[in-house]
Parts: sequence; C-alpha cells; structure tokens
Amino acid sequence: EQQRILNALSLRFRELNILEQQFSIQTDQHLKAEQDLQAGRSTAPQLQASSVALESMLYKLYEARANALMGISDYKEFTRLTHLEN
Repeated sequence: EQQRILNALSLRFRELNILEQQFSIQTDQHLKAEQDLQAGRSTAPQLQASSVALESMLYKLYEARANALMGISDYKEFTRLTHLEN
C-alpha cells in the first residue's frame, strides 16, 4: 500500500512539473500577444483568447498543486497509521 501511495505521489509531481512548464510557455505566449497588440500585429479578441487560455492553465496548475499537497497528506496519514499499528 505504501508503494502504491508513493507511486501515485510521484505521478502527481511529474504531472505538476509538466503543467508548470506548460504554464511558463503559456505565460510567454500571452506576453507576446500583449506586445503584438501594442504593436498592432494582433487584435483585442486575440489577446482576450490568450488571457482565457492563461487563466485556464493557471487553474489547472493550482489544481495540480492541491492534488500534490493532498497526496503528501495522504502519505503522511498512512505512515502515521502504520506506525500506530506497529
């Protein structure tokens, strides 16, 4: 059971790492969209779409962080209960 929890926790952290990288890319793309709008190379709706995509990615990132924290909590609770049984 402990190994299963650790594997799940490891997966959550890998997913979090990927999402953080994707968020960084999305942030760079959004900054470029802002610059393009100021330079007249794009339109306000394009910037708005970029903003929505960035907010969506931020939500996914917060969700992944919360899942990782819950996984840590689950592991700590499991190890606490295991030690109490022994």
